[in-house]
Amino acid sequence: MNAAHGAGGVVIDLSLPFDPDVYPSLDLTVTHEADGTRPGGMEFRLGNHIGTHLDAPSHLVPGAATIDQLPLELFVGEGVVLDLPRGENEAVTASDLEGTDMVRAGGDIVFVGTGWDARVGQPEYASHHPYLSEDAAHWLVEHEVRMVGMDVQSVDLGHSLRAEGFRYTSLRILLEAGIPVLHSIARLGEVGTRRCMLAAAPIGFLGADGAPARAYAQY
Repeated sequence: MNAAHGAGGVVIDLSLPFDPDVYPSLDLTVTHEADGTRPGGMEFRLGNHIGTHLDAPSHLVPGAATIDQLPLELFVGEGVVLDLPRGENEAVTASDLEGTDMVRAGGDIVFVGTGWDARVGQPEYASHHPYLSEDAAHWLVEHEVRMVGMDVQSVDLGHSLRAEGFRYTSLRILLEAGIPVLHSIARLGEVGTRRCMLAAAPIGFLGADGAPARAYAQY
């Protein structure tokens, strides 16, 4: 179930399942099943940048904060979901962000939905996805947001647009400013463009430059 109603309003799960059929590098092994006398158990092996995951500044910036060093208050709070559908290799620009008139400077979490969570597992999800333009990244830094997320594999250019020696652009701008970035969010279209509570807490692996995260919106 992706949405639930409770005393606190509607809660929508924004995370993708960790499915070995989608991520070949993911290995989930049941070591033993619950049989009424003992609990079940599982072992898993995965890369830390697959599925819904958060990049810490150390992902691109030597000596910067790792996942376990980032304060929890970065990962939960008031923010805005922006529903901005995009086609292949199409940018979300600073003008797009400004034009919504939704982001408040000084502490917002900003999640951008382009509709590309529907293409998870398809080749174009990595090669031709939408991205944040560099001016959009600078705009988010100038507005002092606390976390940025998007429903694509990378907020940077898709692989089809990356020239040889590509060193990342928009992602680097955000991480150099100390802003963690959440990738591969899902179901932002169900939330629509609105202000709400947002959260995406990563697993605190010691010294990790990124980690899986469970994300949700509440309104």
